[in-house]
Amino acid sequence: DHALRVLGVVKSEKVRAELFKIFHDIPKIASELVIADLSEALIEQNAQANIILIEVDKADSDITDTIKKLKDSGKLKHKRLIVVYQGLSDGDILDLLHCGVNDFLSFPLSVEQTKQSILRLVSNGEKKHKDVLHGKVLTFVHASGGVGCTTLAVNTAVALNSSKKISSAACLLDFDLQFGSAYSHLDLDSYSPFDSLFGNPESFDRSMFEGMLQKHSSGLSVLTSPEVPFPVDALNNDLVKKILTFSKNDYQYSIIDMPITVTEWTDAVLEHSDVIYAVINLNVPHITQIKRWLNMLDNEGLGDLPVKIVVNKYHPSSLFHHEHVTIQQAQAALGREILCSVPEDTELILTSLDEGLPATLAKPHSKFSEAISALYEDVLREEKHALHS
Repeated sequence: DHALRVLGVVKSEKVRAELFKIFHDIPKIASELVIADLSEALIEQNAQANIILIEVDKADSDITDTIKKLKDSGKLKHKRLIVVYQGLSDGDILDLLHCGVNDFLSFPLSVEQTKQSILRLVSNGEKKHKDVLHGKVLTFVHASGGVGCTTLAVNTAVALNSSKKISSAACLLDFDLQFGSAYSHLDLDSYSPFDSLFGNPESFDRSMFEGMLQKHSSGLSVLTSPEVPFPVDALNNDLVKKILTFSKNDYQYSIIDMPITVTEWTDAVLEHSDVIYAVINLNVPHITQIKRWLNMLDNEGLGDLPVKIVVNKYHPSSLFHHEHVTIQQAQAALGREILCSVPEDTELILTSLDEGLPATLAKPHSKFSEAISALYEDVLREEKHALHS
Protein backbone atom coordinates (compact mmCIF):
# COMPACT_ATOMS: atom_id res chain seq x y z
CA ASP A 1 0.00 0.00 0.00
CA HIS A 2 1.16 3.52 -0.75
CA ALA A 3 1.25 5.84 2.24
CA LEU A 4 1.07 8.92 -0.01
CA ARG A 5 -0.66 9.86 -3.24
CA VAL A 6 0.61 12.78 -5.31
CA LEU A 7 -1.22 14.37 -8.22
CA GLY A 8 0.99 16.45 -10.49
CA VAL A 9 -0.76 18.87 -12.87
CA VAL A 10 1.82 20.05 -15.41
CA LYS A 11 2.02 21.81 -18.76
CA SER A 12 4.42 19.65 -20.80
CA GLU A 13 5.63 16.12 -21.33
CA LYS A 14 9.15 17.23 -20.38
CA VAL A 15 8.15 18.33 -16.87
CA ARG A 16 5.94 15.25 -16.52
CA ALA A 17 8.93 13.00 -17.31
CA GLU A 18 11.19 14.88 -14.87
CA LEU A 19 8.71 14.49 -12.02
CA PHE A 20 8.05 10.85 -12.86
CA LYS A 21 11.75 10.06 -12.33
CA ILE A 22 11.83 11.98 -9.04
CA PHE A 23 8.69 10.37 -7.61
CA HIS A 24 9.85 6.93 -8.69
CA ASP A 25 12.75 7.20 -6.20
CA ILE A 26 10.63 8.25 -3.20
CA PRO A 27 9.39 5.24 -1.17
CA LYS A 28 5.68 4.58 -0.64
CA ILE A 29 4.47 7.17 -3.12
CA ALA A 30 1.84 6.67 -5.79
CA SER A 31 2.01 9.49 -8.30
CA GLU A 32 -0.27 10.50 -11.11
CA LEU A 33 1.12 13.11 -13.47
CA VAL A 34 -1.20 14.71 -15.98
CA ILE A 35 -1.06 17.50 -18.53
CA ALA A 36 -4.34 19.21 -17.76
CA ASP A 37 -6.23 22.10 -16.20
CA LEU A 38 -6.22 21.95 -12.39
CA SER A 39 -10.00 21.89 -11.96
CA GLU A 40 -10.41 19.17 -14.60
CA ALA A 41 -7.58 17.11 -13.14
CA LEU A 42 -9.15 17.07 -9.69
CA ILE A 43 -12.45 15.85 -11.13
CA GLU A 44 -11.21 13.36 -13.70
CA GLN A 45 -7.98 11.99 -12.28
CA ASN A 46 -7.19 11.51 -8.61
CA ALA A 47 -9.50 13.04 -6.03
CA GLN A 48 -7.78 10.98 -3.33
CA ALA A 49 -4.37 12.65 -3.69
CA ASN A 50 -2.77 13.90 -0.45
CA ILE A 51 -0.47 16.36 -2.22
CA ILE A 52 -1.25 18.37 -5.35
CA LEU A 53 1.70 19.68 -7.35
CA ILE A 54 0.83 22.43 -9.83
CA GLU A 55 3.02 23.91 -12.56
CA VAL A 56 2.45 27.67 -12.73
CA ASP A 57 3.95 30.41 -14.91
CA LYS A 58 3.31 34.12 -15.40
CA ALA A 59 0.57 33.36 -17.95
CA ASP A 60 -1.57 31.79 -15.22
CA SER A 61 -3.07 35.06 -14.02
CA ASP A 62 -6.18 33.31 -12.68
CA ILE A 63 -4.48 30.53 -10.71
CA THR A 64 -4.99 32.26 -7.35
CA ASP A 65 -8.73 32.62 -7.98
CA THR A 66 -8.91 29.01 -9.15
CA ILE A 67 -7.27 27.73 -5.97
CA LYS A 68 -9.54 29.87 -3.79
CA LYS A 69 -12.66 28.56 -5.55
CA LEU A 70 -11.50 24.96 -5.23
CA LYS A 71 -10.80 25.47 -1.55
CA ASP A 72 -14.19 27.08 -0.99
CA SER A 73 -15.87 24.17 -2.74
CA GLY A 74 -14.06 21.64 -0.53
CA LYS A 75 -12.23 19.95 -3.40
CA LEU A 76 -8.85 20.77 -1.83
CA LYS A 77 -9.84 19.84 1.71
CA HIS A 78 -7.01 18.08 3.59
CA LYS A 79 -4.69 18.46 0.58
CA ARG A 80 -1.25 20.05 0.58
CA LEU A 81 -0.29 22.25 -2.38
CA ILE A 82 3.11 22.65 -4.03
CA VAL A 83 3.61 25.14 -6.84
CA VAL A 84 6.37 24.56 -9.38
CA TYR A 85 6.93 27.95 -10.94
CA GLN A 86 8.80 29.97 -13.52
CA GLY A 87 8.67 33.71 -14.09
CA LEU A 88 6.52 34.61 -11.08
CA SER A 89 7.09 37.86 -9.21
CA ASP A 90 7.38 38.17 -5.42
CA GLY A 91 3.84 39.57 -5.42
CA ASP A 92 2.54 36.51 -7.29
CA ILE A 93 4.19 34.20 -4.78
CA LEU A 94 2.78 36.20 -1.87
CA ASP A 95 -0.74 35.92 -3.36
CA LEU A 96 -0.32 32.15 -3.67
CA LEU A 97 0.87 31.96 -0.07
CA HIS A 98 -2.22 33.83 1.06
CA CYS A 99 -4.52 31.41 -0.73
CA GLY A 100 -2.96 28.40 0.96
CA VAL A 101 -0.03 27.09 -1.11
CA ASN A 102 2.25 25.13 1.23
CA ASP A 103 5.53 25.08 -0.68
CA PHE A 104 7.27 26.32 -3.82
CA LEU A 105 9.79 24.80 -6.22
CA SER A 106 11.43 26.76 -9.02
CA PHE A 107 12.77 25.67 -12.39
CA PRO A 108 15.13 24.08 -13.17
CA LEU A 109 13.86 21.35 -10.87
CA SER A 110 16.32 19.97 -8.34
CA VAL A 111 15.83 16.28 -7.61
CA GLU A 112 16.93 16.65 -4.00
CA GLN A 113 14.86 19.76 -3.25
CA THR A 114 11.75 18.21 -4.83
CA LYS A 115 12.14 15.10 -2.69
CA GLN A 116 12.70 17.18 0.43
CA SER A 117 9.63 19.29 -0.30
CA ILE A 118 7.44 16.19 -0.63
CA LEU A 119 8.92 14.49 2.42
CA ARG A 120 8.66 17.67 4.48
CA LEU A 121 4.94 17.93 3.81
CA VAL A 122 4.57 14.26 4.70
CA SER A 123 6.56 14.78 7.91
CA ASN A 124 4.47 17.80 8.89
CA GLY A 125 1.28 15.86 8.18
CA GLU A 126 2.41 12.94 10.33
CA LYS A 127 3.10 15.27 13.25
CA LYS A 128 -0.58 16.13 13.42
CA HIS A 129 -1.41 12.51 14.24
CA LYS A 130 1.37 11.74 16.73
CA ASP A 131 2.20 12.81 20.24
CA VAL A 132 5.53 14.60 19.84
CA LEU A 133 7.59 16.79 22.10
CA HIS A 134 7.01 20.50 21.64
CA GLY A 135 9.85 21.85 19.52
CA LYS A 136 12.86 23.26 21.33
CA VAL A 137 14.41 26.66 20.62
CA LEU A 138 18.23 26.87 20.63
CA THR A 139 19.44 30.46 20.36
CA PHE A 140 22.97 31.62 19.54
CA VAL A 141 24.01 35.07 20.76
CA HIS A 142 27.22 37.08 20.72
CA ALA A 143 28.27 40.47 22.03
CA SER A 144 31.28 40.93 19.74
CA GLY A 145 31.81 40.54 16.02
CA GLY A 146 34.07 37.86 14.62
CA VAL A 147 33.47 35.19 17.27
CA GLY A 148 31.98 32.75 14.74
CA CYS A 149 28.45 32.71 16.12
CA THR A 150 26.80 32.14 12.73
CA THR A 151 29.23 29.32 11.94
CA LEU A 152 28.19 27.52 15.13
CA ALA A 153 24.47 28.17 14.58
CA VAL A 154 24.52 26.92 10.99
CA ASN A 155 26.55 23.81 11.77
CA THR A 156 24.44 22.98 14.82
CA ALA A 157 21.26 23.25 12.74
CA VAL A 158 22.66 21.03 9.98
CA ALA A 159 24.04 18.49 12.47
CA LEU A 160 20.77 18.27 14.41
CA ASN A 161 18.76 17.89 11.23
CA SER A 162 21.09 15.13 9.98
CA SER A 163 21.24 13.32 13.33
CA LYS A 164 17.48 12.73 13.42
CA LYS A 165 17.50 11.09 9.97
CA ILE A 166 14.08 12.51 9.07
CA SER A 167 13.15 15.30 6.73
CA SER A 168 13.29 18.75 8.27
CA ALA A 169 13.87 17.94 11.92
CA ALA A 170 15.43 21.38 12.35
CA CYS A 171 14.78 24.91 11.15
CA LEU A 172 17.39 27.69 11.11
CA LEU A 173 16.11 31.23 11.72
CA ASP A 174 18.51 34.06 10.83
CA PHE A 175 17.19 37.05 12.78
CA ASP A 176 20.01 39.39 11.80
CA LEU A 177 17.92 41.59 9.50
CA GLN A 178 20.84 43.76 8.43
CA PHE A 179 23.93 41.59 8.10
CA GLY A 180 22.78 37.98 8.48
CA SER A 181 24.95 35.57 6.51
CA ALA A 182 23.45 32.11 7.11
CA TYR A 183 22.38 32.00 3.44
CA SER A 184 25.99 32.28 2.25
CA HIS A 185 27.21 29.64 4.72
CA LEU A 186 24.73 27.27 3.05
CA ASP A 187 25.20 28.54 -0.51
CA LEU A 188 21.50 29.25 -0.88
CA ASP A 189 20.60 31.02 -4.11
CA SER A 190 17.67 33.07 -2.79
CA TYR A 191 16.50 35.01 0.25
CA SER A 192 13.38 34.82 2.39
CA PRO A 193 10.86 37.48 1.27
CA PHE A 194 10.87 39.55 4.45
CA ASP A 195 9.70 42.61 2.55
CA SER A 196 6.35 40.90 1.94
CA LEU A 197 6.05 40.09 5.64
CA PHE A 198 6.80 43.63 6.78
CA GLY A 199 4.46 45.08 4.18
CA ASN A 200 1.46 43.14 5.47
CA PRO A 201 2.21 41.81 8.99
CA GLU A 202 -1.42 41.31 10.03
CA SER A 203 -1.87 38.63 7.34
CA PHE A 204 1.18 36.61 8.43
CA ASP A 205 0.11 33.02 9.00
CA ARG A 206 1.53 29.51 9.01
CA SER A 207 1.30 29.11 5.23
CA MET A 208 3.21 32.35 4.72
CA PHE A 209 5.87 31.19 7.16
CA GLU A 210 6.31 27.88 5.34
CA GLY A 211 6.54 29.70 2.02
CA MET A 212 9.27 32.02 3.30
CA LEU A 213 11.60 29.16 4.21
CA GLN A 214 14.45 28.31 1.87
CA LYS A 215 15.46 24.67 1.45
CA HIS A 216 19.05 23.49 1.79
CA SER A 217 20.15 20.33 -0.01
CA SER A 218 20.63 18.61 3.38
CA GLY A 219 16.90 18.98 4.10
CA LEU A 220 17.37 21.88 6.51
CA SER A 221 14.73 24.62 6.31
CA VAL A 222 16.11 28.16 6.60
CA LEU A 223 14.57 31.56 7.22
CA THR A 224 17.31 33.73 5.74
CA SER A 225 17.96 37.40 6.37
CA PRO A 226 16.39 39.80 3.82
CA GLU A 227 18.20 40.52 0.58
CA VAL A 228 18.10 44.24 1.40
CA PRO A 229 19.01 45.19 5.01
CA PHE A 230 16.03 46.27 7.12
CA PRO A 231 15.96 48.36 10.30
CA VAL A 232 16.20 46.13 13.36
CA ASP A 233 12.86 47.40 14.66
CA ALA A 234 11.11 46.20 11.49
CA LEU A 235 10.49 43.06 13.56
CA ASN A 236 8.30 43.28 16.64
CA ASN A 237 7.20 41.02 19.48
CA ASP A 238 4.04 39.85 17.76
CA LEU A 239 5.79 38.80 14.55
CA VAL A 240 8.62 37.11 16.43
CA LYS A 241 6.20 35.15 18.61
CA LYS A 242 4.27 34.03 15.54
CA ILE A 243 7.46 32.87 13.81
CA LEU A 244 8.55 30.94 16.90
CA THR A 245 5.11 29.38 17.33
CA PHE A 246 4.99 28.15 13.72
CA SER A 247 8.57 26.89 13.86
CA LYS A 248 8.13 25.08 17.19
CA ASN A 249 4.96 23.40 15.94
CA ASP A 250 6.56 22.16 12.71
CA TYR A 251 10.13 21.34 13.77
CA GLN A 252 11.77 19.49 16.63
CA TYR A 253 14.49 22.12 16.83
CA SER A 254 14.47 25.81 15.95
CA ILE A 255 18.00 27.21 15.86
CA ILE A 256 18.21 31.01 15.96
CA ASP A 257 21.15 33.16 14.94
CA MET A 258 20.77 36.53 16.71
CA PRO A 259 22.18 39.95 15.86
CA ILE A 260 24.39 41.82 18.32
CA THR A 261 21.66 44.47 18.61
CA VAL A 262 19.53 44.55 21.77
CA THR A 263 15.91 45.59 21.38
CA GLU A 264 12.46 44.67 22.67
CA TRP A 265 11.92 41.69 20.37
CA THR A 266 15.37 40.23 21.07
CA ASP A 267 14.33 39.88 24.73
CA ALA A 268 11.19 38.07 23.55
CA VAL A 269 13.33 35.56 21.63
CA LEU A 270 15.52 34.93 24.68
CA GLU A 271 12.51 34.41 26.93
CA HIS A 272 11.13 31.78 24.54
CA SER A 273 14.45 29.91 24.23
CA ASP A 274 15.13 26.53 25.80
CA VAL A 275 18.89 27.07 25.58
CA ILE A 276 20.88 30.25 24.88
CA TYR A 277 24.44 29.70 23.68
CA ALA A 278 26.54 32.80 24.37
CA VAL A 279 29.56 32.52 22.06
CA ILE A 280 32.94 34.01 22.95
CA ASN A 281 36.60 33.74 22.00
CA LEU A 282 39.21 33.46 24.72
CA ASN A 283 40.40 37.04 24.84
CA VAL A 284 39.77 39.94 27.19
CA PRO A 285 37.60 42.14 24.88
CA HIS A 286 35.17 39.32 24.06
CA ILE A 287 34.90 38.17 27.68
CA THR A 288 34.34 41.78 28.79
CA GLN A 289 31.57 42.29 26.24
CA ILE A 290 29.70 39.10 27.13
CA LYS A 291 30.03 40.02 30.80
CA ARG A 292 28.34 43.34 30.04
CA TRP A 293 25.57 41.47 28.21
CA LEU A 294 25.07 39.12 31.19
CA ASN A 295 24.91 42.11 33.55
CA MET A 296 22.30 43.70 31.30
CA LEU A 297 20.15 40.56 31.57
CA ASP A 298 20.44 40.72 35.36
CA ASN A 299 19.39 44.37 35.35
CA GLU A 300 16.34 43.54 33.20
CA GLY A 301 15.27 40.71 35.51
CA LEU A 302 16.33 38.06 32.98
CA GLY A 303 19.23 36.63 34.95
CA ASP A 304 17.56 33.21 35.21
CA LEU A 305 17.53 32.56 31.48
CA PRO A 306 19.19 29.26 30.40
CA VAL A 307 22.46 30.84 29.19
CA LYS A 308 25.41 28.53 28.45
CA ILE A 309 28.85 29.88 27.57
CA VAL A 310 30.54 28.40 24.50
CA VAL A 311 34.15 29.11 23.56
CA ASN A 312 34.75 29.11 19.81
CA LYS A 313 38.07 29.02 17.93
CA TYR A 314 39.73 27.35 20.91
CA HIS A 315 43.30 26.20 20.56
CA PRO A 316 45.17 24.63 23.51
CA SER A 317 48.48 26.07 22.32
CA SER A 318 47.05 29.56 22.84
CA LEU A 319 47.57 29.01 26.56
CA PHE A 320 51.22 29.81 26.00
CA HIS A 321 50.50 33.17 24.40
CA HIS A 322 50.21 36.06 26.81
CA GLU A 323 47.45 37.80 24.87
CA HIS A 324 45.02 34.93 25.56
CA VAL A 325 43.32 33.81 28.75
CA THR A 326 42.65 30.31 30.04
CA ILE A 327 39.32 28.54 30.34
CA GLN A 328 39.62 28.78 34.12
CA GLN A 329 40.29 32.52 34.01
CA ALA A 330 37.30 33.07 31.71
CA GLN A 331 35.02 31.08 34.02
CA ALA A 332 36.21 33.07 37.03
CA ALA A 333 35.66 36.39 35.22
CA LEU A 334 32.16 35.44 34.07
CA GLY A 335 31.11 33.63 37.21
CA ARG A 336 29.83 30.80 35.04
CA GLU A 337 31.06 27.46 33.84
CA ILE A 338 31.90 27.08 30.17
CA LEU A 339 29.73 24.44 28.51
CA CYS A 340 32.19 23.42 25.80
CA SER A 341 35.07 24.59 23.66
CA VAL A 342 34.88 24.32 19.88
CA PRO A 343 38.41 23.86 18.49
CA GLU A 344 39.88 26.19 15.93
CA ASP A 345 40.12 24.60 12.48
CA THR A 346 40.84 27.51 10.19
CA GLU A 347 41.37 25.44 7.05
CA LEU A 348 38.12 23.49 7.47
CA ILE A 349 36.03 26.58 8.21
CA LEU A 350 37.48 28.67 5.37
CA THR A 351 36.95 25.82 2.91
CA SER A 352 33.42 25.40 4.25
CA LEU A 353 32.65 29.10 3.72
CA ASP A 354 34.20 29.20 0.25
CA GLU A 355 32.26 26.13 -0.91
CA GLY A 356 29.03 26.85 0.95
CA LEU A 357 29.20 23.40 2.54
CA PRO A 358 28.81 23.27 6.35
CA ALA A 359 31.82 21.76 8.11
CA THR A 360 29.69 19.13 9.86
CA LEU A 361 28.73 17.79 6.42
CA ALA A 362 32.17 18.21 4.84
CA LYS A 363 33.98 16.46 7.72
CA PRO A 364 31.44 14.86 10.10
CA HIS A 365 34.17 13.14 12.14
CA SER A 366 36.45 16.15 12.60
CA LYS A 367 37.17 17.55 16.05
CA PHE A 368 35.10 20.59 15.12
CA SER A 369 32.07 18.43 14.25
CA GLU A 370 32.49 16.36 17.41
CA ALA A 371 32.48 19.56 19.47
CA ILE A 372 29.27 20.70 17.76
CA SER A 373 27.63 17.42 18.79
CA ALA A 374 28.85 17.88 22.36
CA LEU A 375 27.36 21.38 22.36
CA TYR A 376 23.77 20.13 22.07
CA GLU A 377 24.20 16.77 23.85
CA ASP A 378 22.36 17.97 26.93
CA VAL A 379 19.36 18.95 24.77
CA LEU A 380 19.14 15.43 23.34
CA ARG A 381 19.64 13.95 26.81
CA GLU A 382 16.78 15.97 28.27
CA GLU A 383 14.56 15.03 25.31
CA LYS A 384 15.34 11.32 25.78
CA HIS A 385 14.59 11.57 29.48
CA ALA A 386 11.24 13.30 28.76
CA LEU A 387 10.27 10.54 26.31
CA HIS A 388 10.84 7.82 28.90
CA SER A 389 9.39 9.61 31.92
